[in-house]
Amino acid sequence: MSGEKADGVVVCEPSSDELILAHMGFVFFKVEFEGKANHSGAKWKGVSAIDKAFKVIRELEELEHKWLLTYKHPLLPAPNLNIGTIHGGSAGSTVPGHCYFETCIHYLPRQMSYDQIVEEFTDAVNRVADSDLWLCRHRPVINHVSRPAGPLSRNPTTALCPVFMNGYEKALGRQVRLVGSPAGL
Repeated sequence: MSGEKADGVVVCEPSSDELILAHMGFVFFKVEFEGKANHSGAKWKGVSAIDKAFKVIRELEELEHKWLLTYKHPLLPAPNLNIGTIHGGSAGSTVPGHCYFETCIHYLPRQMSYDQIVEEFTDAVNRVADSDLWLCRHRPVINHVSRPAGPLSRNPTTALCPVFMNGYEKALGRQVRLVGSPAGL
């Protein structure tokens, strides 16, 4: 940030010929799990880090479901939590001693905050860890992979919106479509 001030900003990112009035915030997490590797022939002597990760993933699905029922926005889809990658183990014949998954959470403007997302995500992981004998002693490690720009929701009667809408209509002979974007811009 250079410290310069402006009455408004036009972001010239491709938008399918629409005026985007709202976009979701997003945050990425990586959660790592320790297990106890062992040959699968004596599986009972090991602890599967993948199995522990799945316990946490199921709890995170419940958190996402709560968000789906709680938060609504007129231009945006419901908040969501995506498990985008999962990595673990070394071979099909080995109980996996390590696992991690990576997530992206999209959340709504004016209703949810970055701090809220971090707190609720962390609480969900810790609830599972507190209820599992292995995870109590081998806590999952949560890394906040990034903190990109947060969500945005703009009233179409404020800032540059009316100027843009009028200019669009004059130039193209039709009203611009007012939409929201499920991705952060």
